[in-house]
Amino acid sequence: MPIILEPKDYEQWLQLNQPKESMLALLANDSAYDDMEAIPVSNFVNNQRHNGPECIEPVSLHNGSPATLKKVVSVLRC
Repeated sequence: MPIILEPKDYEQWLQLNQPKESMLALLANDSAYDDMEAIPVSNFVNNQRHNGPECIEPVSLHNGSPATLKKVVSVLRC
């Protein structure tokens, strides 16, 4: 699974023989997501033959509220 790190953490992430706790601390820091927004789209985008504005047309979550990346990440962590 890909991770998102802040540029200041790149060097630490790439260092060999880091303690497990140090690496977990980098993964637990979700501040890299602060300026991102997750926009849910329909499964129309899952077909490689589809190529048009419909692929990025936003849809609502089940409760009608827009998604944010922090909400998505918190759901994935559960």
